[in-house]
Amino acid sequence: AYSFALSKEESSINSMGQIFGSDSAAAGAALAPGQLATVIRTFDDLEKLSEINGLSLQEIQRRAAPGDDSWAFSGFLGRNQLFVDCLKQDWKTVHALGVTHVDLANGLRKFLKLSDEQFEKWVQMEFDRAELLPALKLSSERQEFAVFCGTTRGFQESIFMNNERPDSEENNTQFDADIYVFNKKLFSIGVELHFAVHSKMTCSQLDWVSRYGFYEGGDGNDYRLNPRWIVATLTGEVPQGAELDAHIAVLEAKVEALGPKKELAEGVYSLDRYEDEKRDRLAVQLANARGLKTPGYVPQPVDVPQSM
Repeated sequence: AYSFALSKEESSINSMGQIFGSDSAAAGAALAPGQLATVIRTFDDLEKLSEINGLSLQEIQRRAAPGDDSWAFSGFLGRNQLFVDCLKQDWKTVHALGVTHVDLANGLRKFLKLSDEQFEKWVQMEFDRAELLPALKLSSERQEFAVFCGTTRGFQESIFMNNERPDSEENNTQFDADIYVFNKKLFSIGVELHFAVHSKMTCSQLDWVSRYGFYEGGDGNDYRLNPRWIVATLTGEVPQGAELDAHIAVLEAKVEALGPKKELAEGVYSLDRYEDEKRDRLAVQLANARGLKTPGYVPQPVDVPQSM
């Protein structure tokens, strides 16, 4: 069985979001044939997987699954979802999309180019979709994005860290900020990406994508980076058919996870009010997504929130 250890040569992000380090795949060089990621490289590696960074799959499952033993309040997987099953499902999806995990991670790394002065406020960005995902060889088309980065109250350590391997990059992977990326064409139907980063941009949840092809799991998990929605966000392609149905199911799960709306006094801002505003926004986005199944439907406008 394969043992996947990380070296200090794994790619990372500097304070302005520029990819550096000696990892040739993350730096833009072509991957070897059949290679999709930089640590778990191929489907063959994935089938033989028994540990990551010296951690057994059982230990990673314990840390990632929601529950009392989870390393995060809501976990990194869906309930009763296995870590390996989550990996395999997303690997198949990414292969079918005609891209690699490194392609998707590097496309999103473009949005990490934020200065300290741009934290806690919306930043407008424009990119050509052909630049964001060159592997798809798409025609040139500018896309408009809204990006928000806000710090959190504490640090989230990597579920792959191993104190017995102090030189591992995973032991230096801590997240204390969140980034939200919206393609303005798709925000009205709730296609939005949300992932964790270090506030100095030294590491991010995208490292898990490019190293292992791990996007987190669970339909109601806000940190789940569905590969299909990464492609949709970067290209501006509106989902159709089965993909739209799957997206509607995700929105429904998020609305259900928030529970019933609270009755709050005017002028009082709290976590409950934030969740009520989020629930209201999701409800309109869900209605718009359902409406796309009706020819001629005009989506209701959805305002980008002032903060996240």
